Amino acid sequence: MDVLEHIPVEERPGLFAFMAEKLSAQGRVFIACPTPTFLAWGKKEQPHTIQPVDEDIYPDFLLEIASATRTNLLYYELKNI
Repeated sequence: MDVLEHIPVEERPGLFAFMAEKLSAQGRVFIACPTPTFLAWGKKEQPHTIQPVDEDIYPDFLLEIASATRTNLLYYELKNI
């Protein structure tokens, strides 16, 4: 949970290659990350809670992951908790 936004850009190709190699045809990856709105609020209201590599994750990036891992984005939902 809440890890993807901390992975530096230069390390992502290796992660995606690993995922593509290890996932079976029926495999699934569940990705949960903070919303861009929540991160913006945290940076303003509680900056001490934001880690150094925090990055906004948008659906386009999830589609990039799907492409890089030869998978599909099956479901996306934005939750406000």
